[in-house]
Amino acid sequence: MEAAVIAVVRRMILAGMEKHPPTSGVPAAVLSATLSWGIFGAAREWVRMPERCSSECMADHIMSLVAPIFSAAYQAVPA
Repeated sequence: MEAAVIAVVRRMILAGMEKHPPTSGVPAAVLSATLSWGIFGAAREWVRMPERCSSECMADHIMSLVAPIFSAAYQAVPA
């Protein structure tokens, strides 16, 4: 089940990267794998928390964690 969810998230990220390729030189496959595992792992941990915040709150937390990875992927490569 975990692998199936991660694969779906990875494919969604890859589909976006086909339209907007990363500029950092990091392969899209590596980037999408990193992001999908991070998103899934954080969400899985949230589900296991006995006293968890709302899903909206957790979505904000996850975005704050993965946004720097997205940002780094679209930075210009230093010359």
